[in-house]
Parts: sequence; C-alpha cells; structure tokens
Amino acid sequence: MEQTNKKENPLKSLLGSEKLRLVGLGTASIGVGYYFCKQLISINREDKESQILTTLTKGSEKAQAEALDEIIKSNQKNREYFNEQFKTKLLPVLTKFLASTNFELGFLSAKIILNLVSNRVYCSKFIELFGIKSLLYAIQQNIPGINNFDLDYLIIVLKVLAKVIKIGKGRAAKKLSKAKGISLLVTLLHFEEASTCIQIYTLKCLTWAAEFVPRLPVLLNKFHVWPMLLRTVSSKKKQINLKVIEYTTSLINDCSKLQSTYHNQLLQAGVISILFDIVLEKNKADFQLKADFEKSKKEKEMKKNEKGKEKEKVKVNKNKKEEGEEQGKGKEIINNPSYQNILANSLISLTRFMKDSSICKFICSEYDIMFKIRDLFLSSNCSLLNFAGIRFIRIACEKSLANKIAVRETRMIPSIVRLLKGEKIGEVAIETICTIKILTQQAEKTENIQFFIQSGLLKEILKILNYIESEHKILLTKQQINLEKNIDKIDNKNIKLKSKIHHLSFLRSKVVEIIGNCSYLHETDRMKILNVGIIEILLNFFTNYNQDIKFQGILMCTLANLLKSPSIRKLVFKKQIFPIIVHYLNSDNFRIYTGAIFSIQNIVLLGAQLEKNLWIAMIDSLVKLDLVPILMKISSESTQEKQNQIVNILQRISVHPIARKQIGVN
Repeated sequence: MEQTNKKENPLKSLLGSEKLRLVGLGTASIGVGYYFCKQLISINREDKESQILTTLTKGSEKAQAEALDEIIKSNQKNREYFNEQFKTKLLPVLTKFLASTNFELGFLSAKIILNLVSNRVYCSKFIELFGIKSLLYAIQQNIPGINNFDLDYLIIVLKVLAKVIKIGKGRAAKKLSKAKGISLLVTLLHFEEASTCIQIYTLKCLTWAAEFVPRLPVLLNKFHVWPMLLRTVSSKKKQINLKVIEYTTSLINDCSKLQSTYHNQLLQAGVISILFDIVLEKNKADFQLKADFEKSKKEKEMKKNEKGKEKEKVKVNKNKKEEGEEQGKGKEIINNPSYQNILANSLISLTRFMKDSSICKFICSEYDIMFKIRDLFLSSNCSLLNFAGIRFIRIACEKSLANKIAVRETRMIPSIVRLLKGEKIGEVAIETICTIKILTQQAEKTENIQFFIQSGLLKEILKILNYIESEHKILLTKQQINLEKNIDKIDNKNIKLKSKIHHLSFLRSKVVEIIGNCSYLHETDRMKILNVGIIEILLNFFTNYNQDIKFQGILMCTLANLLKSPSIRKLVFKKQIFPIIVHYLNSDNFRIYTGAIFSIQNIVLLGAQLEKNLWIAMIDSLVKLDLVPILMKISSESTQEKQNQIVNILQRISVHPIARKQIGVN
C-alpha cells in the first residue's frame, strides 16, 4: 500500500527532505553572492569615478589624457557604467579641456562630449557651460593653413557642434550666431583644401541652424558663400562628394523655408537655375561620375582590407544594398540615397520659390518639368521623392488653371492615384489627397475627374475612408481609457492622441470634398460612387460626427451634388436622412444651410426621374417634417436669388394637399 502511494506522488518523498533544503540554501547563496558582487562593483566604480575626477582636475596632462582614455574605454564596454552624478561633474571639466591648447586633451574630451550631448539634459547643460564658445575656440585653433592644424580634432569638434545644434535647436543656434560662429563656419567652407568631412559637418551645422537664424541667407550672401556653394553643386569634378552636394541643397532648402523677403538673396545668387538643372537632371552625367568615383574608392579601400576575400565580398554586397544599386547605370544613380536627397531638396526649394506667381510661371513654363515630375518623382519607390513631386504639383495647380490642364495632358493622373496605394494617412497621402481635391475643382474646365475615376480613385478613397474610421475608433478607445485613468488633459499622451484625431478629421474632410467634386458633373460618375459603396459611409457620418459643424457643412454640400442621382435619392430616403436635411435648413452655418437648400431642391425638382409613388412618398415625408413653414420663414430673411429658389421648391411641393394649405394656395 505504501509502495503504491509513493508511485502516485513522486514529489511527496522530496518534500521536507535534505535535497530540497540544499536546493533552497544554494539559491539563497547565489542571491546573496549576486547582491554583494553588485555592491562591490558599485563601490569600485564610485572609487574609480572619484579618482578620475581628482586626476582630471589636479593631475599632470599625461595623467589627464590617460584618465580620459579610461572613460572612453569603460564607456565602450558599458554605456551605463558611470552614474548621472559623475557625468554632471565631468561635463564642466571636459568643456574646459575643449578650450585648452593641448589638442590631445581636447580631442579625447570632444569624443566623450559627443556621446554625452546625445542626451537632451546633458546637451542643455553643455550649452549653459558656454560649450558652444569652447567649440568655436577649438575650431579657431584648427583652421586649415595654421601650423597647429589637426584634421581629426577639427572633424570631431564639428561633429559635436552639429549634434549640439541638432538637439539644442533654437537655443544652440542663437548662441552660435551670437558668438559669431556663422562667419567662422563660413571661413572653413572657403578653404578648398578642406576635406570632404569638414565640408559635410560644416554644412550640417549651417543647415540645422538655418531654421533658427532668420538672417542666415543674408549672412551667407554677405560672406560670398552662395556663389561658392553653387560652384560646388554644378562642378564637373568627380572628386566632389555627393554628400557635400546633398547638404548644400539641404542648406538651400532650409534657407528657402525662411521669410520670402530673404528669397531675393537666393535668387540673385542664381540658386533657381542650379536647382532647375538638378530637377531636370541636366547634371545627371556629372553626378553619375561622382557616384562611380565614390564607389571605386570604396572598393579600393575594401581590397586593402586584410580580413580575407570572403569578408570583402560581404562588404561589397552590403554597400551595394545600402546604396540601392541595381543593374544598369541609369537606375543605379537614381537609387543612390544621396542623389535622391539632392533631387528632393532641390524640388522642395523650387516649390517654395513658386509662392511668387512670376517664378511659378517661369518654372512651369518649362514643359519638360511636368514629364520629369511624372517619370522621376511620382514613379519612384522613394517616399521623399514622392512627397517632393506631389507637393510641387499641388502648389503649381493652386497657382494656375493651366497647370491643372498640364497635369492631365502629361498623363500624370494614374501616377498620382498610385501614391494612394501606399501609406493611407502619412505625409505623402495628405499631399496627394489635397492635390486631388484641387485637381477635381472647376471640373467642367479641366475634365480631370473622369481620368481620376478611370485610374481607380474611388476604390482607393473607399479604402482610405475605412482605414480612417478604424484608426479613429482605436484612438477614441485610447482617449476613453486615459479619461478613466484621470490622465491630465495637458499630458503628452493626451496631446498626441488629440493631434492624431485632428489629423484624421482633416483627411476625412478632404476626402469628402473630393467625392463632392467627383459627383458634380456626370450621372455616370455618381453611379460609380454609389456602386463602390462610398454613399453608406457618408450617410453614417451625419450621425457619427454631428458635433463637427465644419465637417457637417462639407458633408451637406457633397450630399447636395450626390442627390442629383435618382438612385442616390432613393437610398437617402430609405436611410432616413431627410429629417437631418430639413433640420439643417435652420442652421446658422452658411455651408450647412447652402447644402441643405440645394439638397431639398434636388429632391423636389428632380423628382420626375423617379417612380411617381416613390416621389409622392418623399414629398409627403418632407411636408410632415414641416418643410413648408421652415422655407417660408427662411424666404422672408433671404436674398432675391434664394427667394426665387425657395419659390420654385414651394411651387413643386404644392401638389401635396397639406403643403397647399400651409402655403395658402387653393
């Protein structure tokens, strides 16, 4: 009996046994050992930190250099090795070394600072400690041509400065400008013997400062930088790195963001013609030469590598993948990330200049540009090029009806619709939807709508609307959870959620406006909208978003256009939307009221297109909703044009006996 119990419960013999006690003691020993090891490491680290700080403040220059080297090595092994308190004490010492005449101490300090300023807190402290002045002093001591010039030190200092401006934003840029750092950076650019790295990081510093130094274009003009930079961009020398050209066009792009009053500085320097040449790919052969030169340089460096042929092949393949290289020289250059940025920066800058109507006319008069936008920017798999291309089209079409016609004539519409097949609510999608809205306005003059519908626009719109609604539900659920948790309204999470909801509302409005534009002219277009299944979604919006007055106005005007179709009138009647339309006749919002009055007009005056019994049922429904008294009240407060519109509606509705009585007609 005892034997059978042992077989049934094998753990029973272990409970309370010596084995289990030993396991428990072993586990406890490991835990205690781990705790003591951790404490010991912490004590050792604190001792080490104290020793390092003492050496850095009181030791010899050789000892100081060794201490800095120790910090770099420890940090490479474990980024979290040193605690926050130590880093805070260390930063003033490092900043002081930057301004020292000992290049070794400055170089090692800059390496550590580069790592520290990635954190916003330390970046802010570095700025407070006059770190930018120290960096500028270090640059001053290392200008090419001076005897003490140290290339590695200058590059690391420029890297630190670029990162501080990028993370410190306006605060850092203003300190740079105040300390006359712009003129110092410009001095570096003027040295032709300066290395590619110096040029790239100097341009990075200027680019990230541009947003916060409004006078930068003027300063660059004053120091004769534009002609020099433009010579760089248009240079046929293969030695000029594509990255240098990329950051030059990026600087032009950032300067073009500034007030249009500064645009003249760029125009006078001949910026537009250079950008124009880039966009039209007139420099393509030169850029190809530079790309090939860079590629061969990389391959030569790889061959020198002593790690063996197999590793060389891996590296070559990796580089090819990174640069997006494909077979054939024509495609290879387009898929080079630097070249894509050059193209995008150039087109975005040109687009900003196009806010001036005369410049817009000049740029768009070059007919090839529309074909180039279609074949290069809109047909690319690079979202940055797509964004630049579609923004150009939007601005061009806003400025001129002729450009809307040019879009159709260059057969660009399928390429525009294709962009909607990618991201549904990103930057490219927003620009594309806004562009389509503009292109479908004044439809009778451009005939663009039929081309959009033929290109599959309605199916893409349906997908976008469904995507927006599903995303909206998710965001509202998150918002409700935050409310239940009593998270403050000004909390970052709630602010981000609110921003996303607003973003979706904006997109929804633009899509509904496009549907309104597409339903304006032809019955065949309205039937396609009905058949795709968009109408049901629109009708749900009347109840789902009845608090959004602006959106209801857009929705009402779109519905008025759709109600020209007998089949859609039938569906709207069936879905019981008539009470909403009649109710909106009393609205103070002009767009809601206008949409409602035109909707009533289309229901009543176009009724003969329906079966007689159905039309009478519709009139009966409207009369029971007190349409006649509402119209008569509105008529007394309306313009002559609106009064005539209301009289036409009342005459047609007077076939109903109750309506006749209300009007006072026998």
